[in-house]
Amino acid sequence: MKNEIGMIICKSQAGRLSSGPLQQGNRNSVKVPVSCPSGSKPVALWHTHPSGSLELSEADIRTSLEHRIPYCCVSNGKNGSTRCYRVKR
Repeated sequence: MKNEIGMIICKSQAGRLSSGPLQQGNRNSVKVPVSCPSGSKPVALWHTHPSGSLELSEADIRTSLEHRIPYCCVSNGKNGSTRCYRVKR
């Protein structure tokens, strides 16, 4: 089984998207630094679920809420499909 990978996606005031460095975790989680360049803010957290699940875990939701990241995207580690969710308080 593969390890989770993930990254933060940031948006500048001019509307440009950028990503943080790709992080590698273990089979069950990945720690993604929530750090954007000056003048940018985090807009999405993306990571894989090697198990193939496209559902958010409680940890995914908690991280998005704690850091005020409006979207959380999960990719299936088996076939590459992706699902994004709007995370609301």
